[in-house]
Amino acid sequence: MYILASLAGNYENLVFYNRIMTFKLVLWAIWAGLIIGIAVSYYTKDYLGRLIRRLLKNEALSKEKAMSFEELGYKQTFPLRIHIKDGGTLRRYIDIANEEEAVTVTELSPKRKKLRSLLGMPEVIKKYDYAKLRFYIPEEKKYAADVRYEKKGSNPGVFIFCVIALTGLAVLVNFLVPELLTMLDNFITIVKNAL
Repeated sequence: MYILASLAGNYENLVFYNRIMTFKLVLWAIWAGLIIGIAVSYYTKDYLGRLIRRLLKNEALSKEKAMSFEELGYKQTFPLRIHIKDGGTLRRYIDIANEEEAVTVTELSPKRKKLRSLLGMPEVIKKYDYAKLRFYIPEEKKYAADVRYEKKGSNPGVFIFCVIALTGLAVLVNFLVPELLTMLDNFITIVKNAL
């Protein structure tokens, strides 16, 4: 495939030793990394940030003012369920007001506890009843949550524009760099012949 082809072409004065790790492979890997980074940033700031912004807007800053998914106008989607569990992204900012009544803790056998501890997993399994969960942002976490999620993320148009712009730039660099190397090689040849 031309996109992953090596830059080691017909150059008289330039030598490329590493033919496996080519410039074009690195270029497209950087492109993919940037696209993934933009997508994750958009997802975190916009999608996950909505829950934080709604809690802040409704001033759910104590256990007494905690709100459920339904009161916040949310459905219990899979991504939100993952991020509100212990260790999830949103749990850095959100606490559960009624954890004792909405979370069931399952004790494990000593053998399974040992195995889970070796794997770095908690020794107990928590099962969440998402319909009963009530969330709030503690006062000490309010500033961090506000700074991180205060503004809505970029709209999807910006994401699409970035993908198109980065793709265009990567294609341009993909075809421009070999041409520049050819010009450099020709220049070196001319200078050598002139001496």
